[in-house]
Amino acid sequence: MNYKLVSITILIFLMAMTLGGETALADGNAPAAPLGAGFTYQGQLKDTGGNPITSTCNFRFSLWDAVSGGNQLGANSDVNGVSVAGGYFAAQVNGGNEFGNSAFNGSNARWLGVAVQCTGDAGYTALTPRQPLTPAPYALYAPAAGSAPWSGLSGVPAGFADGVDNDTINHWGATWSGTGTGLTLLGGSEGLSATASDTGVYGYATGSSGGTSGVYGKSDSIGGHGLTGVASASSGTTYGVYGVSASSGGRGLAGHASAASGTTYGVYGLSDSTGGAGVYGEAPNWGVEGEATATTGSPIGVLGQSVAPGGIGVYGNSPGYGVFGNSNSPEGYGVYGSSLAVAVQAMGYGSGASHAALRADNNSTNGVAAYFVNSSGYPNTEYDQNGSGTVLDLQNGGDVDGIGGGDFIAGYSQNSSFDMQFRITSSGQGRSDVGWTTPAEDYAEMLPAVEGLAPGDVLVIGPDGKLMLSTQAYQTNVVGVYSTQPGFIGGYPVDGPIAGTVPLAIVGVVPVKVSAENGAIQPGDLLTTSSNPGYAMRCEGADQCFGRTIGKALEALDSGTGVILVLVMLH
Repeated sequence: MNYKLVSITILIFLMAMTLGGETALADGNAPAAPLGAGFTYQGQLKDTGGNPITSTCNFRFSLWDAVSGGNQLGANSDVNGVSVAGGYFAAQVNGGNEFGNSAFNGSNARWLGVAVQCTGDAGYTALTPRQPLTPAPYALYAPAAGSAPWSGLSGVPAGFADGVDNDTINHWGATWSGTGTGLTLLGGSEGLSATASDTGVYGYATGSSGGTSGVYGKSDSIGGHGLTGVASASSGTTYGVYGVSASSGGRGLAGHASAASGTTYGVYGLSDSTGGAGVYGEAPNWGVEGEATATTGSPIGVLGQSVAPGGIGVYGNSPGYGVFGNSNSPEGYGVYGSSLAVAVQAMGYGSGASHAALRADNNSTNGVAAYFVNSSGYPNTEYDQNGSGTVLDLQNGGDVDGIGGGDFIAGYSQNSSFDMQFRITSSGQGRSDVGWTTPAEDYAEMLPAVEGLAPGDVLVIGPDGKLMLSTQAYQTNVVGVYSTQPGFIGGYPVDGPIAGTVPLAIVGVVPVKVSAENGAIQPGDLLTTSSNPGYAMRCEGADQCFGRTIGKALEALDSGTGVILVLVMLH
């Protein structure tokens, strides 16, 4: 596949010079760990048609001294198994110092080459052009050992001369203070403006195991928020909060509101964009996980609200569970959806019941797995099967004989103290208060038959016991008619008809092939077999008709042959 790279951002690019001794923290605590050679690279990957890629990809980074041609510096830096969601990805480049100690000398320009191989690709695809690496101002500067980080710089804000970073800072969109908002970061140019493609806060946990968190927010206030994300852009694919975790036991986003009362939220996301999401989570395990531990009141693990007519309160997309709801309260809900449009929508791409798009489990002894309430004049539940599978598959705990399980279906009249109207038992037996109705008009039995028979044929019992066409007038072995559309069929197994059998109509109204060879047929005439194979004719004489008639004509036939309705009743 061909790809192109857009919206490139170098999140961190610090070229560390050799320092004499350890670097002290500004607050005088223990020495900080030395800077590594790696830097974080973020971008968006699209195919040549402009469609964002969602896959797991391997990236190969290389360092060059020219935008094209030139010389490669050091070795390749391979970053494998990078999760790409909606085209966005982040990778730790040069983590093993593959580019070498002399790759960045502070004076010569450098370009980063990028090649990508996603799931299903035969090899790597080189992306063009190479990306320029431009260091942030003063990134090339290293203070003397033991000095404050800003020692020797001009324009240092007043109050920093003591070498201790304990003053309020407000520059490049960052604010740190002891009261009010702890830290505010704005995306955009120097953090001074917010656009549809910027990220206010981006958290990335690179650990491949353990309980890592991309962003973790905690609030002890009874009216506070563990984490609040607001995406105010009016267009584009914006996120109030976006979290990514590469750990199988981590969380893309984790919020914890520990207050025991009040209106608290572990995670609260609000987006004003028509194409944005209040909270969006995507991970190989849980996209978004919310846990409300209060045992009283109406706690909510994850609450999603959308006021737009086409908006989504909660949207989950994951190879595992898009949305997973678990309530340990006897009166709680695992997942509760309320909307002016679609309360809950689930989309899945797995196979089998274990990978269902929507799954509801109830572990109590007297609860229900799913409960649907509809106050409109439309159906409560609609199932649309666009494939060739069964529309509704019902399974109970019974054995092969239908013993031990509950009813497959039970219908009650809610306004009559839940009086049962009909049921399908565990053995598959149907029971109704008033009986069953059908537009079909005959009763048939599935019986062995020869090949080549068709609906409407008059049938007799052959020498081998199989049904065959009638061939003579007034045959005593006549048994009925090949049913065209039986209302009820006996001898028809649940899993389908037995090969070599046909439905024989033995009572009811049936279309029958008839002939006027014994005179015109009038409604009420008795009918018997004729010399025309598979056709009936008018029957004359009590002696001749006794034991040889298939029923009475309900329609007329003046001449020739045709098909008329007959009330089948053997005599």
